[in-house]
This record gives sequence, structure tokens and C-alpha cells, in this order.
Amino acid sequence: MVSKYDFTVLKTLRKEKNISLEKLADISGLNYTTVIGIESNKKIPSLKSLTKLCDALEVSPSYILTLAEKEKPSIAHISQTQLTGIKTHIDGEIKFAQHDDVKMFTLDIPENGRATAPEVHANCHELCCILQGKIEINIEEELYELNAQDTIYFDSSLEHRFIAKEASKLIIVHIPNRKPSQAKH
Repeated sequence: MVSKYDFTVLKTLRKEKNISLEKLADISGLNYTTVIGIESNKKIPSLKSLTKLCDALEVSPSYILTLAEKEKPSIAHISQTQLTGIKTHIDGEIKFAQHDDVKMFTLDIPENGRATAPEVHANCHELCCILQGKIEINIEEELYELNAQDTIYFDSSLEHRFIAKEASKLIIVHIPNRKPSQAKH
């Protein structure tokens, strides 16, 4: 059955809450075959059934639909970029790709090169992966040394800058902050 939604997320959520399939059927007032059919994507739930399952799992239907919504893959070409009109200091080469609100940068920084671009960040977290070389990252005046294959994840609103201790290649991904808990209150 082809659907825009993948309701196997219900099974994951049920297991996280340590609820058996039988218990979920009992709590929700739905029969066992209906619940297993929905969890295995063999049945598309009615709004009434979905609401009963969500009530039993103590989450909102919108939360489940958000989790269950399938997205088609998107492709973006990495290209040279000029960050014009933005206060930056980047030694070396920077390339950029964007998928909706997720931004990815590749940087080639020469030894002793520096990179900082505080105006590029907008309500996001930063995931940085060192592909080659050695980088020192100063975040709020605390130093972190990363070598090839190391990663670091942090709130990009914190003041930070990169210094290449040797010629380095890195990938930086800006991941937008998501809304807080979607649980039912």
C-alpha cells in the first residue's frame, strides 16, 4: 500500500514506552489486527483510529503525522560561493549547498588559515566533520582540537572560529533548531 505516511513510527514509539501490541490495542479500544495493520503500513488509519492510538500513546496526532511524513530525497549541487554582504573572514576555499533550511559548507583551509562567519548562522546548530588535517575551534573562548575523522556539534549562536593547525578539509552542516517537545500536554 503506497502512502505519504510511514506509520511504523507508531511501533517505535510504542516500544519506547514499553507498551505491548496487545496492550496498545486494549488501551486504544482498537482491535489487535487493526493496530498491527497500521504499525506495519498495511492499513491507513482513519482520523478516529489515529486519534485513539495517539491518546493511548499520549502524543498528539500532529506529532505522529510529522514523524510519519515521508520526504522525497532532494539533490543540491555543491558550488563555489561568495558570502557577499555578510561579515566573514575565511582563508581558503568555501563551497555551499542547501536543502530546504539545512545548509552545508565544505571548506579547504590552508595551514594557519582562519574561518569565521557569524552572520551566516540563524537559529541553528552546527555539525562539523574534519575530513583531513587538524583544526582548533574556539567556542566562547574554550579551545577544542579536532583531527581527521573527528566531529563536533554545538549551538551555532555561540561565538566561534576555526583555525587550521595544518592544511584541512572540513564539512560544516547548519541544522535548524526544531520546535520543543511535540508531546501532548
